Amino acid sequence: MDEETYLRITRAVAGTAAAIVFIGSYIYCIAEYGYLFGVGLGWLPSGIVAIMTFFIAAHAWVPIVFLLAIAIAWFVYERL
Repeated sequence: MDEETYLRITRAVAGTAAAIVFIGSYIYCIAEYGYLFGVGLGWLPSGIVAIMTFFIAAHAWVPIVFLLAIAIAWFVYERL
């Protein structure tokens, strides 16, 4: 795999993780702090957490995916 392909995959994985975290965090802020503060100011902590998630996922997505695969395999194995 060349470097350009690796960087594309890294950006796609990190961007997807950051978007999911942003949306989930924003929904949490709305549910926890109400409509006025949640919608009005909830984007600020959600954005901060999403940026942190982007950089963490960009640097550690390979071990995260590996551990996730192990966890899924263990869960499936336990259910059999």
